[in-house]
Amino acid sequence: MRFASTALFGFALLIGASASQAQAQGSAAPAAANDTAIASAQKAADVWIDQLDGAQYGPSWDDAGTAFKQSVTRDKWITTVQKVRGQVGPLGTRKLEHSQFSTSLPNMPAGAYVMLQYRTVSGVGGFVTETVVMDREASRGWRVVGYFVKPA
Repeated sequence: MRFASTALFGFALLIGASASQAQAQGSAAPAAANDTAIASAQKAADVWIDQLDGAQYGPSWDDAGTAFKQSVTRDKWITTVQKVRGQVGPLGTRKLEHSQFSTSLPNMPAGAYVMLQYRTVSGVGGFVTETVVMDREASRGWRVVGYFVKPA
């Protein structure tokens, strides 16, 4: 399977970081607090991903985090996500394979971040790995600041 961009809507939406760098960095916090943060972030990520699955690309940009919006214009996001989603076809069943809480990410201020990785059925056959990076914004709660798709 060939993709125009394996770090999909990457634009390095982690402001220049790759998903693997995000996973490798961060500090440990108490497990119970991490679990609560991960659960809340996953719930918000699932709502946002549902927008993508429903081809609601403009609203997905509207609901994304501040860092995301500063990295890519709404029009560029819509154009890019349409192109890449066209290449992978409609995405099917997702299984959360990894989640991690962190207080730091490359090129981002200290904060509360959660990285979620899903193994997802691709509409053109096979699987893709979707990585969603969430940021807990003070006034808006958990918001997407990174979204990547690559062949699994």
